[in-house]
Amino acid sequence: MTLLGNDPSAAALSQALGTQYELVRLLGKGGMGMVYLAREPFLDRDVAVKVLPSDLASGDARERFLREARTAARLSHPNIVPLYTFGQAGDLLYYVMGYVDGESLETRLKREGALSFDETRRVTTELASALEYAHMQGVVHRDIKPDNVLLDRLSGRAMLTDFGVARHGATQDTLTQTGVIVGTPHYMSPEQASGERDVDGRSDIYSLGVVAYRMVTGRLPFEGTVLRDVLMQHATRAPIPPSQMVAGLPIDLGAAITRALAKDPGERWPSARAMRDALFPDSDEALPDELRAISGGGVRLGAISLALGQLALLGAIYGFVPRWEALMVVAVLTSAIGAASLIGPARRFGWRATLQAWFAQPMWWKTWWPRFGRRGGDVWDRLPTEIRSSRRLNGAVLLAAVPFFNFFLVAMRPSWLAAHPRFLLSGHMLWPSVAFLAAIYLPLAYSIVRINRWRRVHGLTKSDTQRMLSESTFSRHFWSRPHIAPLLGIDRAGQRGPQHPRDLVREIEAFAAAGAATEHADLYGEAAEAARGLATAIVRSDEELAQLSRDADPTEQTRIKTSLARTNEPEMRELLERQLQLLGELEQRQVDARARRERLVLQLRTLSLHLAALRAQSAMDSAAAAEITGRIHAICRGIDYRLEAARESRELLSS
Repeated sequence: MTLLGNDPSAAALSQALGTQYELVRLLGKGGMGMVYLAREPFLDRDVAVKVLPSDLASGDARERFLREARTAARLSHPNIVPLYTFGQAGDLLYYVMGYVDGESLETRLKREGALSFDETRRVTTELASALEYAHMQGVVHRDIKPDNVLLDRLSGRAMLTDFGVARHGATQDTLTQTGVIVGTPHYMSPEQASGERDVDGRSDIYSLGVVAYRMVTGRLPFEGTVLRDVLMQHATRAPIPPSQMVAGLPIDLGAAITRALAKDPGERWPSARAMRDALFPDSDEALPDELRAISGGGVRLGAISLALGQLALLGAIYGFVPRWEALMVVAVLTSAIGAASLIGPARRFGWRATLQAWFAQPMWWKTWWPRFGRRGGDVWDRLPTEIRSSRRLNGAVLLAAVPFFNFFLVAMRPSWLAAHPRFLLSGHMLWPSVAFLAAIYLPLAYSIVRINRWRRVHGLTKSDTQRMLSESTFSRHFWSRPHIAPLLGIDRAGQRGPQHPRDLVREIEAFAAAGAATEHADLYGEAAEAARGLATAIVRSDEELAQLSRDADPTEQTRIKTSLARTNEPEMRELLERQLQLLGELEQRQVDARARRERLVLQLRTLSLHLAALRAQSAMDSAAAAEITGRIHAICRGIDYRLEAARESRELLSS
């Protein structure tokens, strides 16, 4: 990062920006101009200003710069760097965009080589979400690469930027002609590498697959120093599957990347949304056909063998099956045939991936499952302790029922009952049954009491709580709901997000206790007090959201719309329309309340991260510690203002 110094472009830009923005420093230079960090005093935020100098402000460079500004101005998405304004001063063109305090994905990959599986899944999902939105607006990026992905330092959120070569809709492309290559060679789709002009969103999906491939393996699928060789490989060669490059790669993640890299656009994911959903699947859609065919086969085979074993036991006890030994032989043969069916897939995908699919968690399974066989996006480890304990207990009850059932069958043999008519009332049968039932129902009763107490604390409805106990732990559509996701510490995309507010407050209080004997003791105390205030406000938001969820029943809205379509009476229509309007207002209040809660949690997490940074820098860099101290003071003041405003609003509403 370079200070302004005697930069002539900075002087001209500063004059054009006036008092609205204050230039701070030069962030970087590129073929399309320079990017400066600036401060917007009135809104108290940092921005980035991209400038096209006067010596480049002509011809294709000018047209590309203008098009990038126009394209970015149309897009508003959490994973796309926003554009605020555009301006011109003489021959100097510039636009002001959001500043991402962090680094590019390229910088991080050069430093770390590869990312973890979870991090790759998260970043790829966020970029797919951004592309889904851009494609819905008719915008094809055409230059997806790590240099054009920025990672926020605090949240880790991926932000897509640089729409300079993007194509909007079916408009005439003034910067390209047939046979002219647009994009970055190592990340080009085969159709781009062939110089095709009319590429669509599936080209971006291929490029995203290349980025994901590099994130997970640490290398590109096709490498070379000669441009023509790289382009030829993209157009003709199949990449080495990432599962063969990295040990332990989750099968669904590897399959999603492999499908994105298909040469034929028709064989790729049909949309960015489809690829995003495949990274947190609710089904086996992301698996290759061979693995999809055997997915869960081990569980099905085990169920068949268990059923045959039960029949054999019944035959032995009651004589219903003359040759019950034959059932045991069938069970053994069934297991052997099932195991033999694994050989073919194992040769192609490896034994680890094959066994992962074979022992994949069944869609109907609701309790604990070994980590080895869990599906992508599984949230078991993030479930609240009360929910996880209750689900474990339910699973234990089901498993315990099998041996008890067999014990009952053995005890109920007709010959034995004929010889011992009072056996059922004797201690041999009565007390084991009572002990078994007590061992089951007493923990279940305690679990129900504990769950109800937890539900009331978090303001959940009985319906939501019941679904948390019964929903599949890889059902992204349920666990990413706005009022459920914060309880798991994940964001709506299903990835790991901010910690639970309660944990963040404890962390901040721990920082305050550790810093009580330092020169920043008062600051730590101020931060702890602000954190407790935020936690109280978040609890109020949770209570408000719970009440609104109870009031705004989506089924009621559907019922009213149906009634409205069926009636022609003016008075009844007016009444129904008024009810529909009230429900719409309740839904908007829900949206506003969730947004307020997210802002409160973000402030809490930001405060925690700054305290962690202060603790790390205090012993190393006094200047950096002083800068962080100023930021923490500003954050605490902002929290105080927000809480005071909220208190005044409540007083006005109650008066």
